[in-house]
Amino acid sequence: MKRIYWKGIVPRERISSINSIADIISTHGSVLEFKRFSDLSLGFVVETTYAFVKGLREELQNFMTIDAEEPGSEDGLETIIILLHITFATGTGKLEIEVPNVPG
Repeated sequence: MKRIYWKGIVPRERISSINSIADIISTHGSVLEFKRFSDLSLGFVVETTYAFVKGLREELQNFMTIDAEEPGSEDGLETIIILLHITFATGTGKLEIEVPNVPG
């Protein structure tokens, strides 16, 4: 198993971008962990195999600016863990999570 670190900058709105990024990742691997740090950034831990890394990187590059290192191995079945840190260019630094008004 190999770990690689990717960094991305998204120029779009955060909520819809998170959904789009999660959809892209799910076509090429699995999200193991997801953490929001503020409305400025978030982190994904993604598990995939070498065979899917190139396609994942290309799709993410079509959606955002990304600095993505190559895993180096060419064993298509090798498990790759990607630590993906994303920054939102339109963030303000104040994360607000809406809580539904549930009676009771």
